[in-house]
Amino acid sequence: MNSSSLGDDYTYTSGTTYNNSYNNSDDGGRRALVVVDMQNEFLLAGCNFPKKNIPTRLLIQNCIKAITDMRKKGHLIIWIQSIYGEDATLAHEYVATNDDESGPIISLSRDTDDAWTRRILDGTHEGRKPCCVRGTLGAMIHEDLRSHILPGDPIITKHFYSSFKNTNLESTLRDAHVTHLTIIGVATNVCVMAACISA
Repeated sequence: MNSSSLGDDYTYTSGTTYNNSYNNSDDGGRRALVVVDMQNEFLLAGCNFPKKNIPTRLLIQNCIKAITDMRKKGHLIIWIQSIYGEDATLAHEYVATNDDESGPIISLSRDTDDAWTRRILDGTHEGRKPCCVRGTLGAMIHEDLRSHILPGDPIITKHFYSSFKNTNLESTLRDAHVTHLTIIGVATNVCVMAACISA
């Protein structure tokens, strides 16, 4: 399965349009758009981990453009929603903690490529501040995106940074005969990256 992130084509600067050149699969395979963690916790002021360096309004607008474009072409839209603090298997996994107000810490100093990759793929959130707790405002997908969730769109709950770890994302993609992924959402350096590596 091929994967791509929209980092270079869907930019966050004003007036920039996005490139949809990879919406047509050369080999006839089906495409899917995976929308990762577009939740209030990361996008709404007043929640626990709003991203200070992300222009939220522009990010949401670009996500809506991508969703609309992919849907027009008949591609599958899959929504990923983080819920942290519930999975009993976490005791044996890498756990990121936050020691300050900035959010989960992922060390990007690579002791070894394998150790760094494991921290991203097996990591989850646990810290002094809760993150994406089921039933809270923070766990909800941002209101400007909820109207873009259509009946039949899979919504997959994850408990780890990777959208593939202990979820049915892979089987959902295989069952739909998806061969190409486009992955968007937050945060690029953690959950989006984990989804790309796992794909």
